[in-house]
Amino acid sequence: MIKLKKNLVLPLKIKIKNMTAKELTVEKFIDQIVEEFPEIKRENLEPDMRFRDHVEWDSINALVLIAMVNVEYDVTINAEELISAETINDVFNVVKAKVEQRENAKEEVEDLKEEVEDVKKEEEKENEG
Repeated sequence: MIKLKKNLVLPLKIKIKNMTAKELTVEKFIDQIVEEFPEIKRENLEPDMRFRDHVEWDSINALVLIAMVNVEYDVTINAEELISAETINDVFNVVKAKVEQRENAKEEVEDLKEEVEDVKKEEEKENEG
């Protein structure tokens, strides 16, 4: 549950999956939206639809969507990115790009750790000899 205001509590139906960029598809993204917003029917959502024209959209729903993306995909989208997105596919593309950035950053960190370990081993060899 996320407590937003004094007496307002929003239940989140999110299951932590942390999908990889390869696993992430717009169809799965739409399914997650439908799971989070049960009043929206799956058949009413298409990747290229302008969601604000078909869904009652307010700041609470925006916060729920931002929280869903954060927990489900382990990335953060901000209000400006959400506001500038016209279609579901636009939001999906922002999320997927951030997931890819997160994965690339993790790979870079792993590469740096390996380099540090190699340098340490070299230093140990030099100190022994």
